[in-house]
Amino acid sequence: MTIKNDLLILSIVSSLCLPLLSGCGGSGGDSATPTNNAGADNGTSDGGTSDGGTSDGGTSDGGTSDGGTSDGGTSDGGTLAPGEMQVAEGQSKVLGAVSDSVITPMYQSFLDSTQSLVSATNTYCNISEPQQSDLSQLQDSWKQVNSQWQMIRATKFGPLADNFTYSRIQLWPFLPSRIVSSVESTIETSYDFSQGFNDSTHQRQGLPAFEYLVFNQETDTNILTAADKAQRCNYLKAIASNVNSLMTSVNSQWVSEFSQQFKAGNGEFESSKSALETLFKYWFEYLEVIADDKLKKPLGLDVPGKPEELESHWAQVSLQSIESNITSLKALYDAGDEFGFDDYLVAVNNREDLKDDINERFEVIFAILKTMEGNKLADLIQQSEGREKINELGVAITALRTVMSTDFVQVTDIQPGFNTNDGD
Repeated sequence: MTIKNDLLILSIVSSLCLPLLSGCGGSGGDSATPTNNAGADNGTSDGGTSDGGTSDGGTSDGGTSDGGTSDGGTSDGGTLAPGEMQVAEGQSKVLGAVSDSVITPMYQSFLDSTQSLVSATNTYCNISEPQQSDLSQLQDSWKQVNSQWQMIRATKFGPLADNFTYSRIQLWPFLPSRIVSSVESTIETSYDFSQGFNDSTHQRQGLPAFEYLVFNQETDTNILTAADKAQRCNYLKAIASNVNSLMTSVNSQWVSEFSQQFKAGNGEFESSKSALETLFKYWFEYLEVIADDKLKKPLGLDVPGKPEELESHWAQVSLQSIESNITSLKALYDAGDEFGFDDYLVAVNNREDLKDDINERFEVIFAILKTMEGNKLADLIQQSEGREKINELGVAITALRTVMSTDFVQVTDIQPGFNTNDGD
């Protein structure tokens, strides 16, 4: 069946709302770190939600080869025809490429952006009478951090998931009204920010709290006009330092140890196949977060939608975040110019047709996003034409999900252990 026919069927089924996807939580209450240590996002003390973790899927034998080789080659320098590369060698090559050419550079880019945010925050707060132009520079720095963060959100395993680091950087889905309540109560109690954040209340120490503080336009709480500007600046500096510190630790652990385990399929992984299944478990999970939490929930059932469900309530960069997410998912799949699963499908499985099918589905998603450039998701959910465009994007994402959770899983025998692989 052609992609156009697939999309037509999915579009008819979806009507004017996105297809129901499973496994993604809604907005919740205040969050505190539980006493147990888990790899997924933390639970919440009064009903809050996280991006939703699921249990790892089963793994099978899939050891690594003696070393990566060039695309289509073998360890002794020969050339393989499509379908002749051994599974173990293909898995090892994919793991090496994804680790070294995708995850490691993305982690470093996010870390660099957090350091820039620390510098930009200090610069702004050292200005005795800052103007809107000064604040705009700080806002731009936050947007850059957010963009880089969105690139790594689908890698919620290993050090990024340890000690609830993921939700300490961004607790979401989470209603903006609860962010406001938590941030303002923190300021009112004259919290001592010099010691950083010593408690477990995640919603007041990450990127959404920073976003509120620098993009909120209410006169009494706007960072430019509020009477307590100095305390708000201390808050901003504490958040920037906190996020930078968290990512410094993540990056150090990834580079020094965890990336080696990931590439070799050992340590926390039973095999190379297990490492790939962990990668795709969160790959599939985040694809559903995009469709369910980032698109379907704000769309609602009718105009004007539910703007309170938008990921970026104050900065209004929800669409840009989605584009970063899809760009990241594609890079984790194909490893850019290196040996990714697009190459694996040909070299190991002799399925260039499936490789082309998946690539075309990504192209459809990017083409739809292109038509939405310059718009805010908050505006689109309130317009009939905009709602149709959001629905079209959701249908295209579901089409990608379907081919990945059926054909890709069956051909590669990579079982992500996430309930999306039923192909519904």
